[in-house]
Amino acid sequence: DSEVRVTVADSAVLTGVAPTAGPIFFNRSPKVEQRYRGKEFAGPAVPAEKQDQPFPLLAMIAPILMGGALFYISKHPSSLLFVLMSPVMLIGNFLTAKTREKRRLKKAIGKFDVHLASLTTQLGEERVTELELRINESPSTEDAFAQAIRRGPLLWTRRPEHWSFLNVRIGIGTMASRNIVSTQPKGEMLPEFQSRLDTVVEENRLIAGVPIIDNLFDSGALGIAGPTSATVGSVNSVLVQITALHSPAELVVAALVSPAWSTELEWLKWMPHTSSPHSPLQATHLADSAASGSQLLSAIEGLVADRLAGKGAKRRGAMEQEGAALERGAEVGSANSTVGTQSPVPAIVLLISDDVAVDRARLVQLAEQAADAGVYPIWVAPSVPALPAVCRTYLHLEPGFVLGTVGLVRLGETITEVETEQVDSARALDFAKRLAPVIDAGALVADSSDIPRSVSMITLLGHELIETSDAVIDRWRQNASMHDRTPGAQPKPRRAGKLRAIVGSAGVDPLHLDLRTQGPHALVGGTTGAGKSEFLQAWVLGMAAEYSPDRVTFLFVDYKGGSAFADCVSLPHTVGLVTDLSPHLV
Repeated sequence: DSEVRVTVADSAVLTGVAPTAGPIFFNRSPKVEQRYRGKEFAGPAVPAEKQDQPFPLLAMIAPILMGGALFYISKHPSSLLFVLMSPVMLIGNFLTAKTREKRRLKKAIGKFDVHLASLTTQLGEERVTELELRINESPSTEDAFAQAIRRGPLLWTRRPEHWSFLNVRIGIGTMASRNIVSTQPKGEMLPEFQSRLDTVVEENRLIAGVPIIDNLFDSGALGIAGPTSATVGSVNSVLVQITALHSPAELVVAALVSPAWSTELEWLKWMPHTSSPHSPLQATHLADSAASGSQLLSAIEGLVADRLAGKGAKRRGAMEQEGAALERGAEVGSANSTVGTQSPVPAIVLLISDDVAVDRARLVQLAEQAADAGVYPIWVAPSVPALPAVCRTYLHLEPGFVLGTVGLVRLGETITEVETEQVDSARALDFAKRLAPVIDAGALVADSSDIPRSVSMITLLGHELIETSDAVIDRWRQNASMHDRTPGAQPKPRRAGKLRAIVGSAGVDPLHLDLRTQGPHALVGGTTGAGKSEFLQAWVLGMAAEYSPDRVTFLFVDYKGGSAFADCVSLPHTVGLVTDLSPHLV
């Protein structure tokens, strides 16, 4: 794919990323996901304090008294030998015991030093392995981005049966290591050596640079708080990551945002996840006005009601650390890792800006129930106090900083100095355009017709039109719509020709309309957000691609303030634009 621009008579006609050859069917192949369960290391035996034996004074006095009594009674000299030898034996035993205790302690210290050094080395080596595998458990946005644009094996790799389905990598930070050191119960151990062991254990208790993960089903809603300048990169990063790792057959994206956010998120309109034929939403997926927002909100409310069917939403209270997404990778091989997601599919990720022009109470009520119906809000607000309480996981960013704070409400934890991942809107647009023609080859569209939900105009017109301006000129000449501008040439009389142009797809074949033979007037009707303006833009573009300005020109009358035909005024065919903002022309 490549970025190209076609110009005719110094005017831009078409710009964008050229698809290779229409739709690109991508097969999702099996992929082994590396996970790190953690290890248990045996700690060294801490040397115990010396067991000092008291000097056997009483044991020495007793034989002397007994020997003296025997000598007094028996008058035999051998009793004096007993008096002399008993203290010598006791003193010898006492000295031998002290020597043995010193030798034992020295040997225990030696073993402790060797074992502690070995443990330190093992923990250091295992830390490298743990960091590598835990990063692989949750790929970075950069890795997902790179794999997606070249359609690598990581693209759309997550499936509903995977433990990582709906996982979001918020950033990287410092977390508890999954490795543990088993130690003896602390008793009469030498404090110096116990302290050395405690230091090694403490140094390896935490591991830096590991992914900070949230699961949208667990949290119910993700909040991103901070000024727009600080949060837009993180919002783009989360959306790029989600759409790169989840197929549009199993996850779709919708947005309820204000016009201020609409500009930053314009790239979403190119994503297959916002126009997926598998989407359960019939309304437009991207809304930035009160009318379109109300329509989309009503559609999602209806979907939530249908999916819950009176069952009601579960309460998401406190949860154990072991069951959280942060540690779920350690459950490989257990019963918990074979269940997969409990989310209805296709899941819907709903981006909400706090200043969207719809009823906030309806939005909050929807967010409270949405997760159990497979709808997962990502709520963007200027501050944490502005986020609704349903955001049980949130990221707080300050202006000018990429380090943020993550609050995990269900775990009762706050993680500081989280290095967030950023994607600017220009890179996100490139990502979206490259992914736009890609289709999940293994996903069956449950539709009785062959009419697609959306189709690229470039695909219908032919991608050669955006590769060279000569192709545009050649198309005009084929339709005999250009005057011969050779000096001295006389214009040839000609009959009024057709105005037949491509306007869309009728299934397998393109759909044409001829404004002259089927017109000369046309009425396009539809509800707000149905796509009337987009249809008219496509029709204008279709006629401009077929006929030169010698054959057809356009005068646009736009009562949307000029927004409907803003992208068409640069066509060489355009002779004027009248809007409701210029009443002297109306």
